[in-house]
Amino acid sequence: MTAIANEIEVKLTDERTDADIAESARMALKLDSRVPAESVKVVVSNGWVTLEGKVPYYYQKSTAESDVRYLAGVKGVTNAIVVESTVSPTDIKARIEDALKRIASSMRIESRSRPETARSF
Repeated sequence: MTAIANEIEVKLTDERTDADIAESARMALKLDSRVPAESVKVVVSNGWVTLEGKVPYYYQKSTAESDVRYLAGVKGVTNAIVVESTVSPTDIKARIEDALKRIASSMRIESRSRPETARSF
């Protein structure tokens, strides 16, 4: 009986270090004006990128992930960015009320023999 042990290790020529990937990810985020790069922390471990931090809008979280997902050497992305809205429910309510007042102020009610009609100008 013959036993063979093949211990083959394959090293890709374009394999990148975690530090290289982290620097590329940081630059990709910095170059994208849609993402507040100073609010996003990049952590790389064995080619896996983890994004952390806080942004005001969901599109910024999504864009940050897209920016780093296909960089050379990236094996995967965990997007742990938290979206924290800067607008409170009270502000939203006030803005809606103001908009309704503006719309109402531009309306005129006319009374004739038929039912009243509201017109916007």
